[in-house]
Amino acid sequence: MNYKLKRQRYWVLISEKGRPVLSSLIAREKRPRTGEWLEVNLTPCCTAKVEIADASTVNSVIVKSNGSKLSEFAVTELSIQAIADFLNSEYPAFGTFSEESGFLILKSTVGPGLSLETT
Repeated sequence: MNYKLKRQRYWVLISEKGRPVLSSLIAREKRPRTGEWLEVNLTPCCTAKVEIADASTVNSVIVKSNGSKLSEFAVTELSIQAIADFLNSEYPAFGTFSEESGFLILKSTVGPGLSLETT
C-alpha cells in the first residue's frame, strides 16, 4: 500500500497594524476567506541573520518571509544582546533571537525564505 503523508497547514490572522494575532493560530487546509491570513510553517526550518556594526544606529528590525514583511519592531536598546533579549521577550512566536559576533540571529519556526533587515 502506498501512503501519502498529508502536510498540516497553519494560518495566523494579521491585525490592522500588520502584526500576527498569536491567539488566532488555526490548522486547516485552505486559507480562511475573511480577514488577512498568513500561512506559517510550524516546523523548524530557517535561520536568518543580519550584521549590526553599531547597535546604537538601529531604529527597527524587520522580519520578512519570501519578501513579504511579517513584522517591524521599533528598537531603543543600545547593544545587540539587549535587542535580542527585547525581541525574545516581546515576540517569542517568531523564534529565538540571539547575538553572535556582531550578528543578530533569528532561529525561527516561520516559513522558508526568512530574512532580517535593520533600519
